Order: sequence, then structure tokens, then C-alpha cells
Amino acid sequence: MADPATGALLCEALNCICPTVWSHLEEPLAEEIRSFLSLEKNWSSLQTEIENLQATQKDLDAKLQSLLVPDKVPSAKVTLWQERATNLPQQSPTRKDYENLGRCLCRCTPNLLHRYRLGKKVRRKLQQVIRLDKEGNDLTLVANDPQQPFVVERPTKPTFGMDSVLERLWTYFDDEDNSIIGIWGLGGVGKTTLVNEFNNALEKKRADYHVVINIEVSNSETLNVVDIQQVIADRLGLPWNDNDSEILRAKVLLRALKETKFVLLLDDVWKEFSLEDVGIPTPNRESHCKLIIASRSEDVCINMGARQCLIEMQCLEEKAAWKMFCSNLTGRAEREIGENNDIRKHAVAIFHSCEGLPLALNVVGRAVAGLKDPREWRRAAKAISRIPGVDDMFAKLKYSYDRLDDMLQQCFLYCTLFPDYGSIKKDQLVDYWIAEGLIAPATLSDEGRPTHHDLSDEGYSIIGQLISKSLLQSSDMEKVKMHHIIRRLGRQLVDPGRFLVQAGQALEEAPEVEDWRGFTRISLMSNDLKKLPDSPNCRNLLTLLIQQNPNLEKLSSRFFRSMSSLRVLDLSYTAITELPGIDALAKLEYLNLCYTRITALPKRLWVLKQLRHLNLSKTSALKEIPNGTISKLNKLRVLNIYRSNYGIWEVEDLNLDELRELDILGITIYSEAVLKKLRRTDPLAKSTHLLSLKYCERMESILLSGLKHMEHLQELHVDSCNELKELIAENNEQEASCLKVLTLAILPNLEKVSVRSVRHHLQNLCKLSIHSCPKLEEVTWVLHLESLERLIISDCHGMENIVEERISGMQEMIPTLMTRDNGIDSGNEIDELRATEEQNGGSMHCKDGFCRLKTIILKDLPKLESICHARDFACLESIRVEACPNLKGLPLVHNRKLEKLKQICGSRDWWNNLVWEENTKAIFSARFTPI
Repeated sequence: MADPATGALLCEALNCICPTVWSHLEEPLAEEIRSFLSLEKNWSSLQTEIENLQATQKDLDAKLQSLLVPDKVPSAKVTLWQERATNLPQQSPTRKDYENLGRCLCRCTPNLLHRYRLGKKVRRKLQQVIRLDKEGNDLTLVANDPQQPFVVERPTKPTFGMDSVLERLWTYFDDEDNSIIGIWGLGGVGKTTLVNEFNNALEKKRADYHVVINIEVSNSETLNVVDIQQVIADRLGLPWNDNDSEILRAKVLLRALKETKFVLLLDDVWKEFSLEDVGIPTPNRESHCKLIIASRSEDVCINMGARQCLIEMQCLEEKAAWKMFCSNLTGRAEREIGENNDIRKHAVAIFHSCEGLPLALNVVGRAVAGLKDPREWRRAAKAISRIPGVDDMFAKLKYSYDRLDDMLQQCFLYCTLFPDYGSIKKDQLVDYWIAEGLIAPATLSDEGRPTHHDLSDEGYSIIGQLISKSLLQSSDMEKVKMHHIIRRLGRQLVDPGRFLVQAGQALEEAPEVEDWRGFTRISLMSNDLKKLPDSPNCRNLLTLLIQQNPNLEKLSSRFFRSMSSLRVLDLSYTAITELPGIDALAKLEYLNLCYTRITALPKRLWVLKQLRHLNLSKTSALKEIPNGTISKLNKLRVLNIYRSNYGIWEVEDLNLDELRELDILGITIYSEAVLKKLRRTDPLAKSTHLLSLKYCERMESILLSGLKHMEHLQELHVDSCNELKELIAENNEQEASCLKVLTLAILPNLEKVSVRSVRHHLQNLCKLSIHSCPKLEEVTWVLHLESLERLIISDCHGMENIVEERISGMQEMIPTLMTRDNGIDSGNEIDELRATEEQNGGSMHCKDGFCRLKTIILKDLPKLESICHARDFACLESIRVEACPNLKGLPLVHNRKLEKLKQICGSRDWWNNLVWEENTKAIFSARFTPI
């Protein structure tokens, strides 16, 4: 403690110099010094302000009493202020604290540390009292109905299959770090039902929050700010004045909600809007408030802050959907479905047409609830769209379509050309859109023209928007699907004279030639057609989709004669061998002959000067491309001859330099010399996305770094290179390559694949297929493929282990080193051993492998004894094992990370002979599917 003389001198000195130094100090430090020096002044001010606060509280109580009548009680905000006004003076420093300082003659305390602490506390309490007093004076005196509950209960109905999503919502809600939660999904999928169920269940959170507010926004056109503000004001018990502006009301609501722990549920939000413009403060961890948004659009949820907590509501699984459907039927109808096979058949067909969409299950279920005769059921099954109530249902769903701009609407309607069931490949869909001219890029490349990449990026963006708006559904990374009800809606929206869609209907005969007239798009894909009309007259036709008719072998020489406007022609997966008369298609931009039996390209193909996309991949019979045919197609952006029987043997055959606009090249090469030229030819190397190496003689190794100029290479297929012994994917000091798919097939001398455990050329590899490589005994290096999702190994008769996880000699030495009493040296030796082990492809990091693996397929591996040690397999969805008689165990341990595993396929004998850890077999038996 300082002596009194020292304290006096210090106080006097500080008081003299303070005016000079204030301006040179940072504000926080200056504030600390003011608190120290102005303790007496602040103490006096605190007592005065506490008296003012108590007076304000008395005035407020008196005014409030005058407003109260038997059916009124104070609002939550007033009650909260009163509580704070009562508690704050009690938490302030007492007079005893102040008098215990002890003073010297200059009225300064010699106990400097005590003075500093008390001064700081007094200053803070003074600020809090002044602020609270001001809030009390600004407080609007209102009262709530005593019957106004914490939660306004919403009407509910029986739910089916909603338990898991409700549980997930609670998990997000109970996490303090989650303040904004988004729920999105297809119209009619049950979002409002979920919100109402959750709203009613929040009653149990009464102790944690002041109020729950549930608002149906429905801003499909414009946001009705007044209605939202009135609901909030009513729930908070604030007065309402019709003459107040929206801006003034927003300020009042903002102040009130900032002092309230609220849960706000916003249902049916169509467009994002500013919360604060309405009067809603954005919830955060500090405010302890919650916001739940339900929308048909994922983007709306994200843009309003639900970036970390998104719940996509899916259609119901079959069991829950059937229960919902039957809940709408009369008891008699349910009994007849169970007893009468004819009625059951038609009822199941009607049920399946709903595809688990709750809105459709309820509408259609109620409509057929009273049907009795099998003929009535049959009629209903054949004419779903004429069932009462279906038109109203479509009208509700159509709102999502109406919100799209013209480009998105056209792209959406194009999706209705595909079969009713099954998935749509994203890249195929985008290529169709590009060829039809439906999309335009938002930005152009450096070359000043829209490249295929520019257009493709825009197309994928459109797919993302349609998914976000619940008009498409994500199937997997490469595919989307369209809900059956949404497809029906789309087909209703199309002019019936413009689309002819008979896809996936098992047709054996094509529509009559007269029926083709006038249509702009015709889809006959996925049927069993054997012939097409000789000369259909369809001069307005833009798209013709004939793919996946495996028995269609021949086209008439006059078939294309009256299709002068055609832009998209897909004949893939048919048995056609030639293309007579194709030179009539002067406007054709997209031609797909993938998986056809075509033997030679037409000599006059060069006439198709508008052709931008030519797909000849996997054409196993293609032998001839007439000289100059392709090089004259100078608008080609995409040329795909990947894995075709037609390959490049000689360097001279690589005559593609004239294709100045070529962006994507898929090619098959039969010579290492051609490969060397291709990787040196910068424009072609840069365009190469798909590369097949086949029959390359005297090629003993492949160094992936030698393909570095092929910077966009995504797929590599190495096949029948009989002298190949090694594939090397060494450290890559540059950016990781784009390679996503690697296939090694029919390589009789391949012994080794070298992949480092750190940066390498296969870091982005998603799919690996190894077929007929008899000298490979293990592929432990797959553990280093951190992006691997799909692993397929077949017909490798020397394969004994997928991953060899023995304890190496180096690892056995580590415990010995750890026991040496030589300090740092042993640690250095261990680090060196580990580094060496990694360089040699050792198993130090094996436990980290397969973090993204979804699918394992093992077939015809007679020596295979093990896959690997047990792992988490956090993403594993399916395992398929065929003809692997010595594989006696699976690397599975039952834990929560295996929840995604849906299917284990294999023979019944193999399954019965597997060796399991105790109780593990019973856990996985439900997922076994015999083959």
C-alpha cells in the first residue's frame, strides 16, 4: 500500500496532466483512467441515476395499472423491463464499498488497486442504469390478454414417416450454435405439417423463451409487410396504429424483439427478404433466439441465413406412404383392397402414381375413398389426371413453375421428354439444352466466344436452380430425377401440339407417320422399336430422341428428308449400322451415336456445317471415318471417339488441328508415338478430357506426370497394353490433376501401381476399375485415394488382399526405439522411419483410408482372402461380392458411421460361410440381398 503523501502527490500530478494526454491515448485506456480519477463524481451520479430509475419504474407501474382491466396483463417486454429495473440497483456497488476506501488529505485513496477496480465497476453500472432508464421512458405501455399463450397452437393432422425429420429439426434447434434453420422441399411434401407439429411441441420450451411466433408468409408475388408486422405486434402485445408507417413499426418491433427471447417460424417463404426491414432482428448465438424458415427453394433458405442447418424434406418411403394413402379410404375400400386382387392391383397403381408425395396421397386417396367396383378402380387408374381434386393440386404446384423466368421454364419443360421413371444424366440434359439454344452463358471466355465450358456451366447452374426450387430432385452427383407428379404437371403445361412423348412405354411400333406432323420435340426413347416411318413430315422438329431402342437396326434413306430444322438427334444405344440421308439435316448441332453398331461415318457428314457436338464413343464396330470428314466440321466444340473401335494408329491420322473451336476431345490411341505427339500439341492436349490407350506396343510404364499438359483430363482407360508393367502417380508439386475415373483392363503384365501417400496425380479420383490384371496381388495404394467413391475389381486371379495391412519391419522397430534412454535421438529415428515408410507406400496412414467410399464391387477373385481391416466407412452404401470363395469376412464394425450402408449383395452360400464378430451378423443380416 502506498503511504498518504505518495497517494496525494500522484492524484495531484495526474489531475494536472490529464487534459494534455487525453487526446494522445486510445479511447479504452483513456476511459480506464477517467474511471480511476472520476470515482467520486461517478459515484454521486450513480446514486442520482438510480433514484431517477426508481422514479421511472413507479411512474410506469402507475400508468400500467390504469390500463389494466380484468382481461389484461402486462406484456412480456414490460415485465422484463420491470425485472431488470428492480435487480440492477441491487447489483450496484454499495455505500459500504465506497466508504471502505480510506482517504488521504487530497481525498484520494492510498489503495490504488482497490480504487481502480471500484471506479471501473461504478462507471459500468452508471452506464447501464442510464440506458435502462431511457428504455423505460421510451417503453410503449401495452398489455396482453392473459389467455395469450406462449405458443398459439396450430391445427395438426395425423403424420406419417415424419419422426426422423422432426428429430433432426430438434437436434438442430437444441444446438446453441444454430440460430437459423431452413426447411425446403417440393410443394405438398409436408413442410407446413412439420412446422405446425414443431410449433405445438415448443410448449415444452416455455422456460427457455418468452414467445413463439408462427407466420405464414406466402410472398409468391410481393411481401405483405403489414400482415407480418401485425402478427408480431399481436403476439408481443404491442399497440397497433393503422396510421403508422411500415418503417416506424419496424423500428418499434426491432426494439421489442431485441429484448425478447423469441422463436420465429416463417412458413411458405417464396422469396428472400430483409428481416430488419420488417422489424425482426437476425437471431444469433448471443441473442438466444431462433428462426425457422420453410420454403420450396433451398436458395431462399440459404440467402436468409440458414447456411449451416438445412433440412430437405423428401417424399415418403413406400411403407409410410401406403399408410397415408389408406388413411384417406373408407373402411370398406381398405377391406376390398385386401380381399380383391383386381381392386388391389388398380389401387396400387394409383398409389404408385403419387410417388410418396403427401399432397397427392391425400388428394387422390380422398378422391378414390368410396370406390367399390373393380371397374371404377380401373377407370381411376387409367385417368389419374381426371380424378376430382387433381386439378386443384396441380394449380398449387404450378406456383413454383410460374416463378421461373422464361429460360428456366423452357429448360424445365424439356425435362418432360424423359420416361416417367428413372434418372436423367445431367451432362446429357445440358448438352440437349445447348444444342437447342435454350441457354446463354452469363460470361464469355477469354476468346470472346461462348465455349462449351461456358455453356455447360450455365446449364449446370440451371439444374441447380431447378433442384433448389424443388422442380427437379438430385439423384446422385451425375443424375437428377423428376417427381412423377411434377412431370405430369409439366406435360399439362406443354402445348399438346408441340411435344410428342411416348418414352419408356415398351412400344414395339412407332406412331403412324401422320402423327409426327407439327411437333417440335419427339421422344420415343427407351422402347422396343424395330423400325421407324419411312418419311415423316416434321419440318418444325427441333429434337428427336430415339435412344435406347436396342432392336432398331435400320433407318429409311428418306427418314431425314423433311427434318430440315432438326438440331438434336440422339440414336445412342440402338443397333443401327448406317445413317442414310443424314446430309439433309443442315441445322443439326448435336449427334449422338454412342453404343451403336455403325461401321463407317457417312462421306457427306462434312455437309453438317452447324454440327457442334459429335459423340462416337463406345462404337465397337466403327472402322472407317472418311478422310477430311471430321476436319471439315469446323464448328465442332465436342468430339468424342473415346473407347471407340476407331482409334488413332499413326501420327498422321491425328488430323484435328483445323478444329479451332474444339473444347472437349475424347480419343482412343493405339500407339505410344501418337500419345507423345498429342501431349506435345498444346491445343489438343488442353482439349483432351477422355483418353483411351489400347494396344500400345512396347509401352512398359505410364508416368502420369507425362500427361500434365492434358490439364482437363478427367477419364483415363488403359486397355490391352500387354507389355505395361507399372503405372506411376508420383508426387505432384503442381495443382492436383482433374482425373476422376481410372480404368485398368486386360493388362497381363501389370505388377505395380505407385501412388505416394501425400500429393499425387490421383487425389481427385472418384472411380477406380481394375479388370483382368492377373499379376496384381494387392492394391494397398487405394488407401491414398482420398476422393475415391467407387471401387470395382474383377477377374484378377492373383489378387489375395485388397489392402495388405501387415505390420512392417519398421513399425515393429518403433516400440524398441521408444524404450531407449537416448532422449531426442530416438524421436528423430522414429520420425525418419515414419517418413521412409510413407515414401515406400507403407501403411502408417491406412486407418485414414476410404473416407468417401460409397460402393465396393468385387467379382471373380478366386484367391481373395481379405478386403482390409475393419474401418468406419462413413460413406459406404453398398458392397457386392461375386465368385470370391475365399473371402470369409467383411471389414464392418457396427457403429453409427455405418448408417448409410443399405445393401450387401452376394450368394447365399457365401453369406452363410462368413465369419463375424459376436452379434455382428445379426446386425447386418437385414441389409443382405442374395444374388
